[in-house]
Amino acid sequence: MTSLKPLIYILILFSACTSQQEDDTLAKAYSKYQQGDLEGAVKLYEEGFSKNKTSPEYLLRYGNALEDNGEVSQAKELYTLGLQINPKHILLHVNLASALRKEKDFAKAIVEMETAVNLKPGEAWLRDNLGNIYQENSNFKEALLSYRKAVEMEPNEPEFLTDLANAELRAGNKKEALSAYRKLSSLLVGLEDAQGERDYQKQKTFSDSMIEILTKELN
Repeated sequence: MTSLKPLIYILILFSACTSQQEDDTLAKAYSKYQQGDLEGAVKLYEEGFSKNKTSPEYLLRYGNALEDNGEVSQAKELYTLGLQINPKHILLHVNLASALRKEKDFAKAIVEMETAVNLKPGEAWLRDNLGNIYQENSNFKEALLSYRKAVEMEPNEPEFLTDLANAELRAGNKKEALSAYRKLSSLLVGLEDAQGERDYQKQKTFSDSMIEILTKELN
C-alpha cells in the first residue's frame, strides 16, 4: 500500500509573493526542504511567517516541512489556517488528511480526502489516496471502490494497479487480485529497467510471484 506521499508534495508549486524578499525566503526554504534539511527549512519558513501568514501556498509548504520533520500537530494547524483562507485548496485538504492519518484520526482524514475528490473528481491520484486511508482503517469495501475508480480513470498507472491488486487480495478476492496482478505484470513489461524513483523491476518480480501463487491456489 502506498502512502500520501512525497509524490503529492512534489506537485506543490511556488506562488507569487508580495515582495522579492518573500520570494527569496520561499525559494531558500524550499531548496533546503528538497535537500532534506527539514530543520533548516522550518526555520526559514518560521522567519517568513509574519509576512506570509495569509498565503495558503506558504502555509502549505511550511506545514509540509513541519509534518515531514515530525511536527504533525503544528502542521495540522497551518493546513487548517490555510483552508480558512482558501477552502477549495486541494493540496491543503490532501496534506491535512495526511496529518490526520498519521494521528490515526481516520474519520476526519477521510472527510478531507473526500472533499479533495469532490473538488477535483477527475484526478485519479486523489481517489487512490482516499483508498489508502480507507484500507488503513480496514474499510476494504470503500477502499476497493476508490482503487477501482482510480484504475478505471488511469488504467496504465502501475501504482494504482498495485494498490488495487493488493487490496483485492486483502479482501479475499483472489480472482480479482489475480486479474489485477496480470494486468500490472503486462503493463510493467519493458519498464523494469526504467530509471527514476520507482522500482519497476521489483514491482514486476512481486506481481509475477503473486500470479504464480494465486494461479496455483485457484486451480
